[in-house]
Amino acid sequence: MRTDNNVKVEAHGKDHAFIYETVPTVMNTGFFIADRLFYPGDAFHNPGKPVEILALPVAGPWMKISESLNYAREINPKAAFPVHDGMLKLWGPVHILPSKTLEPMGIKFFDLKKENSIDI
Repeated sequence: MRTDNNVKVEAHGKDHAFIYETVPTVMNTGFFIADRLFYPGDAFHNPGKPVEILALPVAGPWMKISESLNYAREINPKAAFPVHDGMLKLWGPVHILPSKTLEPMGIKFFDLKKENSIDI
């Protein structure tokens, strides 16, 4: 726990949520700020105390939207706002991860929007 200028910040959790067996687990810490706002990072960590405002992960290669909704129900904040939604943009991790994972197995992964033609 650290307090700067009378703002309390607590660290919660330590591991990124599981993505896939070929993707190594990395450190990922969530933060509870001012005993009001909880940002869980890239995991559905429960801080074990009441949360007023939740930064709710809504998209990622490690989750389904149903898991996000169930997590919000579990945490039961007064309010939530979406985070971890950058992959919803064109050619984000939702396309990069399959390419990096499948191509070493001999499976070509391509984005039809970026490529005019392909050879299979």
